[in-house]
Amino acid sequence: MEHILHNGAQAGFGVGTEQLLSGGTMNTIGTMDLIRVLLVEGNPIFLQIAMLLLQKHYHNQVDVVGVAGESEDALTKARNLQPHVILLDLGIPGLRSLDIIPRLRTILPRARIIALGLLDTNSLRQSAIAAGADDFIPKSMLNSHLMPAIERTV
Repeated sequence: MEHILHNGAQAGFGVGTEQLLSGGTMNTIGTMDLIRVLLVEGNPIFLQIAMLLLQKHYHNQVDVVGVAGESEDALTKARNLQPHVILLDLGIPGLRSLDIIPRLRTILPRARIIALGLLDTNSLRQSAIAAGADDFIPKSMLNSHLMPAIERTV
């Protein structure tokens, strides 16, 4: 299925039961709202990879409403953009990324936070979840695990 990323646009399409079950929500005119995503990534190369992945494979499901490269910018953008899902690099500059998770929770208690880590260790996964993340994905598994994780959290 082909998807298009609508950066910042409120776009919708006809909704069937399958689409509702895959994590979308109905708006008041009966069309599907895209999942609003804030991408917080400190590495510009990985940021490009993540954006390309979202644009190429998931553009009918997600709307990347903003990107941030460091923790204070992430907090500001989360407050201003009100995303449904925050993809959070655990290696971003600024605050320790595990410390930013509770602050994001305070700003947006209903937003879902998916932590992204360079390493796939149980201790990193457990630390992210204990800090308040809804899920953890190692960056090496992003291609196969990102959209299922987003769908599980919304």
